[in-house]
Amino acid sequence: MPESELPPGSGFAYDLGERILASQSARADAIDTKAAVVMAVVGVLAGFLFQSPFQGAPRTVILVASFSVPVSLATALGSFWTARYSRAPEFTAVTARTQSPESWLKWRFLPNLADAIAVNDRKLELKVTYLRVAMVGLLVLILDIGGYLLYEFF
Repeated sequence: MPESELPPGSGFAYDLGERILASQSARADAIDTKAAVVMAVVGVLAGFLFQSPFQGAPRTVILVASFSVPVSLATALGSFWTARYSRAPEFTAVTARTQSPESWLKWRFLPNLADAIAVNDRKLELKVTYLRVAMVGLLVLILDIGGYLLYEFF
C-alpha cells in the first residue's frame, strides 16, 4: 500500500498505542511495588505474632491471624505472578519488513498494538484484584492484632 493511501491519523493512533503500553508498564511496576510493601508489612506483623504478648492470646485472635497472613502473602505474591506482558510489534516481524516506510509499518502493526493493549489490560486487572485481596488480608491482620493489643493492655 503506498504511503498516500494510508489513513492520515494512523501515525497518531500508533503513537497513542505506544503511550498506552508505556502507561500499562508503569502501572504494573506500581502494583508490584505496593504488593512488595504489603508482603513486607505482613512479614513484620507475622514476626510480631510470635512474640510473647501473643503466647496467651485467645484462639480467635490466633485463628484470624493464621488465616489472614497466608491469604495476604499468597495474594500479594499472586499479584507479582503474571504471564509475560505483550509488547507490540514483535521485533522479528518488523525486521522482516525493513524495506517498508515507517508510516506503513505503523499502519500494518496497529492491530497488533491494539491486541497487546487488550491483553495487558486483563492482566493488570487481575494484578489489581490480587493486590486488593492482599490489602484486605493485611487490614484484617492489623485490626486483629490491634484489637487484641488494645484489649490486653487497656
